Amino acid sequence: MWKPPALKQFLDQLRFRNKVLASFLLGVASTLAMPPVALWPILFVTFPLFIWLIDGVHYAQSPNSEEPSKRKKLKQVFLLSWGFGFGYFVVSLYWLGSSFLVEPEKFAWALPFAVTLLPLFLGLFYAIPLALASLFWTKGTERLLLFSLAIFSGDWLRSHILTGFPWNLIGHSLTGQLEMMQSVTLFGLYGLSAIAALIFSTPAILFPPQTTESKGLSWTHVSPLIFSAIMLTGLYGFGAYKLEQVGPTKFLEDIEVVLIQPNISQRDKVDYRKRPNALLKTIELTETLPPLDETEVKHRLIIWPETAIPFALNRSPTILKRLDEMLEPGNTLISGAFHVEKNQEIKGKKNYQVYNSLFVVNHLGEITKHYDKNHLVPFGEYLPFPQLFRNIGLKAIADERGGFKIGPEPKPVHLEKAPPFLPSICYEAIFPLSEKTITTGAKWLLNISNDGWFGNTVGPHQHLHQVRLRSVETGLPMIRSVNGGISAIFDGLGRVVKKSTLNKSSVIRVKLPKNITLEKYIIPNELWSLLILLAFLVLISTEKILTNRSKFTSKH
Repeated sequence: MWKPPALKQFLDQLRFRNKVLASFLLGVASTLAMPPVALWPILFVTFPLFIWLIDGVHYAQSPNSEEPSKRKKLKQVFLLSWGFGFGYFVVSLYWLGSSFLVEPEKFAWALPFAVTLLPLFLGLFYAIPLALASLFWTKGTERLLLFSLAIFSGDWLRSHILTGFPWNLIGHSLTGQLEMMQSVTLFGLYGLSAIAALIFSTPAILFPPQTTESKGLSWTHVSPLIFSAIMLTGLYGFGAYKLEQVGPTKFLEDIEVVLIQPNISQRDKVDYRKRPNALLKTIELTETLPPLDETEVKHRLIIWPETAIPFALNRSPTILKRLDEMLEPGNTLISGAFHVEKNQEIKGKKNYQVYNSLFVVNHLGEITKHYDKNHLVPFGEYLPFPQLFRNIGLKAIADERGGFKIGPEPKPVHLEKAPPFLPSICYEAIFPLSEKTITTGAKWLLNISNDGWFGNTVGPHQHLHQVRLRSVETGLPMIRSVNGGISAIFDGLGRVVKKSTLNKSSVIRVKLPKNITLEKYIIPNELWSLLILLAFLVLISTEKILTNRSKFTSKH
């Protein structure tokens, strides 16, 4: 006889508050599927167990159990899902707390609130869709489709609402290996969330609600598992084929890229008195480069991290003069710095607009181009409703975290002696790029960041992985220069060309990789995902039709 596992029976018998705790622990365990650990098989355990907890809300496990009202069911599924989401995000984002310890005398008091309130809020993006999906919950395989659509909705919504925060989407679980991550070009990252939720939830069908035992495994149990195996094999096969077809990384032989990672303590970067020394360290590290040999390389791009120049570069002639002394002919510097513009005077006082920016400086120390960051970090670079914070007495938070202005949407930056690039600063690069953005003429991607805020945690590793996916989805090489964290060069398939060690000073030199022309699919990414879900629906519908026909035939 085919009996449910003891663990399922244990979950069924738990009191509800203990079921919420169990769902919290399942959310915690699910974080192991995310890079850098990338233990994605764990979801084959956590997702089915979570679905069984939801099953227990809807279907009584014994004849004497009282049938809960629809309102109570909705509330309980909401709380179970919120518990799961809170567990998932509180571990996924624990590293954010490190930024509050850079200036502990100012912000350490806010650390407990930051590491709990944000995960509680983000947990709602799973709690609400799953609660709504539970209104249509069934005992059969269809509930797996409802589950995957709810996960897809939650990931899409939190990537767009309130400027969005697409960190550790469920779809990221299928991108831990180079071959698997190629499927981003087919399904898109949000589509992968739906596919991943469907694949990893299939073991739940082995034991439907109210089942105490059955005669054995049937096609109803086996077909979803076969479907998952075929999907995983297909995803890997697609990636392996793509890598083989493109071949090894190709480079532009006449352009050299140099990444300077100074690894300056974030404590020093925020200290106004130490900022000159921080800039001097970056300059001295750059001056260790050998002279440009034009017989090998005609042009050199020197990339400094976000705010490597911790001053308003457009108002700093002394710094530009020093850069002129540092840069030789054939060199171009691209660096993060502040951009300050004087606005109209208000009541006799000067009013300034400050941007977190990227500047292009030629070998004469002249600014030729700049880009102002468009997607600011909430509560880090701008503060929603700052007056509200001041009114409740949190003036320090309002003043310290509300300083930057939003720049225009990113467009390719054209250089005199190198192909144009699409810029991004810090976490702008975690957002999937739209087709419109990809086809604007950029030949490579540039991300500058300052991951020194997060120390030796998983945060810089996760950030690096999500930036890497932008190269896969566009076919454009990604050049990434950071202070702290990990600097890296990826080719258009996401292959590592070179990278630094976490939180180590380094100088990385490499030829600029060529972009890869991606195959264009007639069907948009998310529609491919919908077709996969429809194929699964057809599979289970066909199985039910055949089963009912068999029962009818045996009776007659």
